[in-house]
Amino acid sequence: MILLLVALAILMLIWISVNPSKKFGVHVFGFTIYDRVPIPYFDIKIHADGSFSLREKSHLIQESEIKEILNERPDVLVIGTGYNEIVQVNKISDLNANIEIINTEEAIARFNGLKEQNKKVVAILHTTC
Repeated sequence: MILLLVALAILMLIWISVNPSKKFGVHVFGFTIYDRVPIPYFDIKIHADGSFSLREKSHLIQESEIKEILNERPDVLVIGTGYNEIVQVNKISDLNANIEIINTEEAIARFNGLKEQNKKVVAILHTTC
């Protein structure tokens, strides 16, 4: 019994160390861990307060969705266009904002890097294609 508890404690420490709070941890095509929460398949939005929400699976990100998340007044919006960059981003007109549109793997790394710089960052991510 003690051995099992020690093993569980070690596994929890590993989980916490590779999946930091309010950042992305392990991620692969179709599976993302954010804020230590595993999120299979779904596309996600990360809000300025560090919370996340699921978004409708889509290969198009509308300007209205971008404007909505920019209302949270972030320093940077990172948009992940999928691992194979299939997602299209609708025309962004006259938005005075710092928006980075890159593939999802790079977007996750960029998001974490910006968080380490204490930037107020939001994200819209397509977690598959």
